[in-house]
This record gives sequence, structure tokens and C-alpha cells, in this order.
Amino acid sequence: MRQYLLATVMLAAVAAQRDDGDTFNPKRAISSCDALSCQGTGICSPPSEAITAYGVGMVSEALTLSDSDVSVSYTLADGEGWGTYVDQAGYVFSSLGLYVGAPEDTDLSSQPPACSLLFQYQGQTFPEDTSDASNTTTCPQTFSGVSNECFETLQDTIRGFDYSAAGNDDNYPSRTRCEALAQYVEYNVQHIDNDPSAVNTVCSFFGSLVSVTGGAISGPEVTTDVARPAGNDSSCQPVLPQDTDLHRVAYAREVLQKDSSGPGPSSFGFGVGGRVGYTPVVSVLYDDEDDVEPEVTFLCMRTYTPDGEILPFSRLSSSGAGPQAVVSGALVTLALGGCLFLVLSL
Repeated sequence: MRQYLLATVMLAAVAAQRDDGDTFNPKRAISSCDALSCQGTGICSPPSEAITAYGVGMVSEALTLSDSDVSVSYTLADGEGWGTYVDQAGYVFSSLGLYVGAPEDTDLSSQPPACSLLFQYQGQTFPEDTSDASNTTTCPQTFSGVSNECFETLQDTIRGFDYSAAGNDDNYPSRTRCEALAQYVEYNVQHIDNDPSAVNTVCSFFGSLVSVTGGAISGPEVTTDVARPAGNDSSCQPVLPQDTDLHRVAYAREVLQKDSSGPGPSSFGFGVGGRVGYTPVVSVLYDDEDDVEPEVTFLCMRTYTPDGEILPFSRLSSSGAGPQAVVSGALVTLALGGCLFLVLSL
């Protein structure tokens, strides 16, 4: 099996792969759990010890907050929650969890407001446009455009968002700034006005199939509780640098067609990405509560197994077993509105 990441190479290459030349899409190295110097547990457990195929992608010093010298990191985790839905037997689901990492003594709530928007295509990752994708945050041209024109279009959409600094805008009742921003962006990329023949797109992708989830990474609405996705009892959490606290930004559901084999060699850039594509994470950095021209940057995140391998395309386990065969924790049946769910937790 092809090795996608090597810890020794990754640690040496972080500085070399940091490239701020592209202000829209800065190039950052993505590390898997094998870049950690500690013994991983939970989602960073060695594959031989884990039943579920977990995925993690860590980006050290992903961005610097506005008017600040505070650099924050990103961690994207695939597989913290997973299961199946009885009425949709041909599908299983996983989860994507986005986390922001900041130095232990940093009060993110006192920083200027900033949001992260997590994009999905057909409820999954976006498909790569090549069979040999890099392990960096560089976005393919199918999402960026040939000369960043797609980034510019999304930036204009984001800057068209108007949210009351008082947090009580009637257009977005009970929504935080970042939740409302995600709702606004998703509506705009899907909306076709009064023309039934109009086709809205996000660069090369149908806008109607794009979903957006948002959460705060700084400012008064940020989650200040320390997150521990590798387990509450573990001192080895998936974040770089390792002396960094993680805070949850957002969760998104990932719906997978059971046992799909994935794209063929001639279909890269089309179809769905399963668990092996890229997840665009758009950072929106405001100078203050009333800023109407925030800085917008794009990072295309990818996740890998704890030892740096590619994840299964649409399976929850690396062995090919279905969800019923990989249950080792609690199997909980929930009846909601006449619908039956099976929720699997480890």
C-alpha cells in the first residue's frame, strides 16, 4: 500500500512547505497522527488496534488572527461519530470534526471575531482532480479556478454578508455570526433566483450540491472549552504544535454510499470524494465586530489514517466489514419521528 505521509519527512518539511505567496490559498503541510511524538490513542490509535478507520489531518500555524500575533492551528478529524440509518440501508455515515488549536495561555474569546466555513460536496469531501494529490492545503483548480477567480467569487459572496454587531439581527434569529454566515453562503451558492434554467456553481461544482457548516475560531462566540478528540484521559491529542489546546469549531455529517469503490482513473474531479478527497476550510478574519471587508483565506484540508495512509473511500473500517461487524462499543437505537437510527459509538 502506498505510504502517503512519513513522520520524519513531515516534521522536517513543515517550514519548507509554508508558502505565503498565495494570499488566497497559503500552502501548508498536512500531518497525520504519526507526526506526533507521543503515543496516539482514540482517533490516533495505531490501525492495528482500532476497529474504525479514523482520519486526521493537522495543519500547524494555519493562520494568524487579525491585528494579532496569535497563530492558530487546524485539525480535521474523520470518524469520531459513525453509524447507519435503518431506512437508508445502502448508506453509512461518518462525521467531520473541525478544531482550532491555540497556545495554552491564549484567550481566543478576547481576539477579533473570526469564522471557519467547512464546505462539503454531496455530503462528502470534494473529489480530487488527480490520482496523486499532495499532502498540503493547496486547492485543486476545480475549486480555485485557473487564476483564483473562483476564490474571488466566494470572497465577494462572503463580504456581502451583513450581520448586526449586536448579535440580534432579525434576519438570523438565534444564529451566531459564523452560523449565520454559513447559512448565507450556502443560500447564495444554491439560489437560482427566478430563472429555471440558471445553473449556480462553486467553481466546477453544482452549487445545489454544496453544503456549508460554520463555527467561530475566535471572538466572543468561540468555544472556550478544551476539546479532547483523542479521549478525555489522553495526554496525546491530535494537534501541532503539541503544546496547544484544541477547541471545537464545527461538526458536519458525512454520508457515504456503502461499499462504493470510488472514482475510476478517468473521473477525477467529478462525482464524489468519499473520505479520500479534500475539504475546503474557509477562514474569515474580521478586524472588529463591524468589519465589512474581512480577510478571506482558503485551505483544502485532507485526512489520513494514523500511520499516514489513505482512508477507505466509503467504508467505516479498513477491513471492508460493514458497520454491524465493527461494533465494539454501545449500539444505541433511537426512534425519532417514526424513523429508526443506529448510532455506533466507541
